[in-house]
Amino acid sequence: MERGAAENMNVRILAHGCGMISGIENTIEGMRRVIEQGAHGIECDVQLTKDGEPVLHHDRTTERMTGRRRRVSQTNYKDLRELRVLGRYPIPHLNEALEFFSDWKEGSLFMDFHNSSLALAEAVAKATARYALEERAYPLTVYDERRFLLHTKDVNPKMRLALMPEYPWAILKRAREVQANQVCVGWDRIWYNRYLFKAASTLVNLSSIIKEARQQGFVISAGVANRPEDIRWAAAQGVQGIWTDDAALCRKILEG
Repeated sequence: MERGAAENMNVRILAHGCGMISGIENTIEGMRRVIEQGAHGIECDVQLTKDGEPVLHHDRTTERMTGRRRRVSQTNYKDLRELRVLGRYPIPHLNEALEFFSDWKEGSLFMDFHNSSLALAEAVAKATARYALEERAYPLTVYDERRFLLHTKDVNPKMRLALMPEYPWAILKRAREVQANQVCVGWDRIWYNRYLFKAASTLVNLSSIIKEARQQGFVISAGVANRPEDIRWAAAQGVQGIWTDDAALCRKILEG
């Protein structure tokens, strides 16, 4: 069933990779742009450098974004700072992102772990505490990497957690197990997984699962939705947020 425009206005727009359609993913400038486009939340990818500094970067190497091949986990932070995304923008330290985010009082930040480790979990938990952002900055992992997610709470008991349960039928069980606050459902970038996820969602009646999850206090989001039909489909499931690479398009569709 389609939702009306007024109902859709309550759905939060969540910018995947700081708005990947801009090409400047995981940068402070990318964050700034998606906020201007109407995003209510931002996901960034976090991993550790060789010297243990948490930085915003998705890939294992810097080649795709900077044109120069450096393996993040084998490069010291000061050397990564010399590189530029698309020739212009520095690779940010997590502290920079949290400082920028602390001035955006109404937003949510999701810190997606890459090259996950207990050391990364500890660094994220400590950085979040440093800026007192536990209420709206969430570490995020898939269910299979939940031990790293849970470790952030061991380090900082105030942390609130975001989980990708992976399968629509596993949402409630896995969210309860991890005691997640935010639950992010959907598909990855492999094109056919979107169709598989939607088919499975029909079989298990995803909208009813989401309704029950919301009644139990979980905040549910879905994506990554970049086509108008996928944005409308996600909204029709009753989610509270939609992940997208294109915040401007998502806002246009939701506003009807």
